[in-house]
Amino acid sequence: QFHPSLAQSGIGAQILKVIDLEVKRHALREHERKSEGAHNGAADADKVDDTDRGGKPKDKSGDKLAEKRHRLIVRKQEKLLYVCFHVLLNLSEDHELERKLTKKNLVGLLAPMLERDNQELRVLSLVFLKKLSIFKENLPALREKQLVNLLMPLVPAAPEPTLVSALRLLYNASFDAKMREAVVTGQMLPRLVALLRKRAQLPLVLRVLYNLSCDTRARANIAKHEHVANALRKQVIQCNEHALPLELAALAINVATHEAAANAMCEGNAMRHFLERLYQTHDLLLLKMLRNLTAHEAPAAAAAPFAADLFALAQQVEGDELLLELLGLIGNLRLRRIPELASLVARYGFIEFLQRQLVPGFAEDDVLLEVVVVAGE
Repeated sequence: QFHPSLAQSGIGAQILKVIDLEVKRHALREHERKSEGAHNGAADADKVDDTDRGGKPKDKSGDKLAEKRHRLIVRKQEKLLYVCFHVLLNLSEDHELERKLTKKNLVGLLAPMLERDNQELRVLSLVFLKKLSIFKENLPALREKQLVNLLMPLVPAAPEPTLVSALRLLYNASFDAKMREAVVTGQMLPRLVALLRKRAQLPLVLRVLYNLSCDTRARANIAKHEHVANALRKQVIQCNEHALPLELAALAINVATHEAAANAMCEGNAMRHFLERLYQTHDLLLLKMLRNLTAHEAPAAAAAPFAADLFALAQQVEGDELLLELLGLIGNLRLRRIPELASLVARYGFIEFLQRQLVPGFAEDDVLLEVVVVAGE
């Protein structure tokens, strides 16, 4: 209720001016400190202070006092900035006011806060940028400030609250094609892959990687990291839920289209575990993953010994979607290479099952297409 009064008074614009002034003051102080440090270093190299000629260490109490004073100033400034940005975050609940603030370089003022050491200010800035990144109008400013590079020091080394906020912001940004390209071509991708080992951040990391994997080039880069395939295999096999989590299944489906990654996902007895899970759950997303895997030679060879079980399962599943994917999986198995194919088909009545699907009006067109493919095998 108090927000309209603040907005009418122009508080948002005044706070932006305060923030801009503080940012410029900080930049000036940092420049002066660097210049002073360079000057002192050159002076120490050219001459030795008279009090130090006896070999005694030089008194650095003045430097320590100046450093302590600088840290105190920065701490006070960061408290002020935290309050200012928090007020703006609350005011930005009004989308019209938020648009006015972003036109006055709000993103440009928030971005440098990610380089500060104050964790509370950093998290607040990440939360604010995450809110702004929802709107495509703000993406050019985020790209201009090289958001991905600013987030790189925070992934994966930052404290938990900062890391989670950084990943959420990166997830929003990953819906933009140019942002995805910056992640893939830079050093952010290996950092995200390293986070697959951390269970706490796993859902967020999987979502970011899934968005990246929607691009063919990025998918190939993700697949190059062997740990991705190993992590996906482990997560699918060890999942305790009836259906695979969406972010895990979606990434696995995309990565399975790359042959090297598909081969790595099926190492050992992984295919047997995948199929056992399929028999128990009839999970559509797991079935899509298996269909993509078996499009490649080695995974198809690993699944071929289980053809009899798949013939039986095809006659048990309910729903055209499940049947469509299952027939696609069976069609990938290179059935002609199975020595006992004729006896298996006769034992499970698979030819009669396919004939029923071909009755006009019995099955959808997509199912009919897969029936024809399987019959051709």
